[in-house]
Amino acid sequence: MKKRCTLKLLLVLVLAAAMLLPALTALGAQLPERAVASTARLFVNGTEMTMSHGGNDPFVLNGTTYLSAEALSNALGVGQIPQDIVTGSARSVVVGGVMYLPLRAVSYALGFEVSWDGARNTISVRGVAEDAAPDEIDEEITVAPIAVAGVDGVRRNIDAETIMGIETAEITAVVRGYERSFTGVPLIEVLRLSGVNYSGAYSANLRATDGFFAFLLIEEVLDETNSFIVWLEDGEPVTEYGQTPFMLVVAQDTVPRRFVRNISEIEIVAPLEVAQVPELSANEFALVAGDRAYVLSVEFLEEMGLVEFDSGGGRYFTGVALLDILDYFDIDYSDSTGVRFVTLDGLTHEWTAQEAFGQGSGFVAVQEGGEPLPERYYPTRGVLVGFAPNRWMGQLYTITIL
Repeated sequence: MKKRCTLKLLLVLVLAAAMLLPALTALGAQLPERAVASTARLFVNGTEMTMSHGGNDPFVLNGTTYLSAEALSNALGVGQIPQDIVTGSARSVVVGGVMYLPLRAVSYALGFEVSWDGARNTISVRGVAEDAAPDEIDEEITVAPIAVAGVDGVRRNIDAETIMGIETAEITAVVRGYERSFTGVPLIEVLRLSGVNYSGAYSANLRATDGFFAFLLIEEVLDETNSFIVWLEDGEPVTEYGQTPFMLVVAQDTVPRRFVRNISEIEIVAPLEVAQVPELSANEFALVAGDRAYVLSVEFLEEMGLVEFDSGGGRYFTGVALLDILDYFDIDYSDSTGVRFVTLDGLTHEWTAQEAFGQGSGFVAVQEGGEPLPERYYPTRGVLVGFAPNRWMGQLYTITIL
């Protein structure tokens, strides 16, 4: 009788341990320091994919989204991540005995394009891995109109057929380092056709369905020989994926790689009334928020405490999150629409609020690979960690909270 009771007790203990094991495992698999759980949604060639596998959930560390190796390989449809990528451009993190890999770095290494839509909290991966069959990609495109918003907020939709009905132009421009021929129409003609108000405007923001973004000064928009909406490149459609067939091309572009495909929205922005920028030395830049302006320097950022982050493609920077700078000065950004950067040579760029203020998203960098930034970026560089490699500005002069 005593032996039977002992067996029953042993069985109960075994069952209890089995029930407790998942909880102990979950407690043991804590997030790395400074990491936060990822709430983003992942789309691969238009299909939503899970970012978890076997209870191992994704997280964001220093602006980089990490998935378990199994979840990432399943999502990308590659079977197994090649070892040379794991040990090369992708910097792995081991949590609770599970290896996690950076989504963006691995995707780039496999030949995919990656973009981030902060407004929709989605990650889009497009393309095909080297070991995947081309017919695995869903190439069906649903053409949607472009939404155009004037300085007064009035919005109009223009369909693709109407835009292509404007008198076309043949444009030659350098894109991605090569001179190419495009067919399209001047951007200003699209605005005129829409009938929106762009009088007294400061700039135009162009957004794409995959989360990419381009910023143009209104002077660039008004120049009929400079900014174009195009749909053919060397006689072929400019988009393989997405919901609109249009791409922005800037013929005389002072910012390399300022082009964006799958344009879905054009927003005309009015000038912003802000505080005057104080006189700055060669090692300083200004942060402007409403009627207040603050002078910052590399030394100030170093005193705040630098962190390392991955901007994509295996490039690692050291800097301070823009969000931490705003919190340091107790700046209320809850109603802000974004951030505008101006460089020493007069270039201007913008980030949306979701991009600039997202956890682990917008940074001001002072080092790359542990070394001071090259002279062309000195003293600081704005780096957006959001799956958009062309979203950075060097030689910061002012950062304005919009």
